[in-house]
Amino acid sequence: MHPAYQKANIDAIQPAVKINYKLNELPEIGCSKLGGCPDLPPNLNWPIDKKGIPYLFLAQINLKEIQVYDLTYSIPGNTILYFFAELSAPYAFEVLFSKEKEELMHPRPVPKIEEKKSFWSFLFKQPNYFKVYPTGAISFEQTYTIPYYGTLYYDKLELEEKLEQVEEVVTDEQIYFGALFDEKAIQHHLFGNYQVVQNERIEGQLEGYNLDFRTLKKEDLPAIEASMNWILLLQLDSDNAMEFYFGDAGKTYFFIKKQDLLKGDFSKVKGVWDTH
Repeated sequence: MHPAYQKANIDAIQPAVKINYKLNELPEIGCSKLGGCPDLPPNLNWPIDKKGIPYLFLAQINLKEIQVYDLTYSIPGNTILYFFAELSAPYAFEVLFSKEKEELMHPRPVPKIEEKKSFWSFLFKQPNYFKVYPTGAISFEQTYTIPYYGTLYYDKLELEEKLEQVEEVVTDEQIYFGALFDEKAIQHHLFGNYQVVQNERIEGQLEGYNLDFRTLKKEDLPAIEASMNWILLLQLDSDNAMEFYFGDAGKTYFFIKKQDLLKGDFSKVKGVWDTH
């Protein structure tokens, strides 16, 4: 590895929790799973869009199951997260969370689809993107990640003059990073660093900045630091077995701010997807 990257990569190692699953195996109520129907308590409703179409249910994560793993941040163990998405225009994401006891939960069937009709809907039939994904019972595995070479982490070090000649060594490092971030390998995981598809600066967009590496200056450091307060909560990959199709071999990510995670507040989680 080029010496300019060696220390930076070691310092940037982050623990993550890899998600493995067994297809069509039904987990116990309240346990982590991909797809299927969420185990919701009575006080939570399945999100529905303005057209009356339910959001797609992607995953249910019981945080109690991952507390045994090496994590950068402490997380509440009495919380279950439910990840939903509307993967057609205008695209939207929602994360519900519950601290109810497991016995109060039950699998929530799909809400009845009641599409709002208009004059134009009879002339131009809009496709219904709703589906229920296959169910996959989840098991977890410890893993570790480092940032992709074009992300804000390296931009910040370069602007601080702690890492020199970044752009000059990128070409030499592509083989190395390509092995770590193999786009052909399906990667579902919690925390750590996200695998880049096209957008290396997602956190900047979440914070409301347009950080273009070609024009970055030292004056951009506060914006970069603010953007880096967003951390990856969950990455889901396109996956034929799970019938996850996020654009052209894309990925869906959910991010949370560090301070919200430390408080156990999941009400401000933001979702985004990245595709070719």
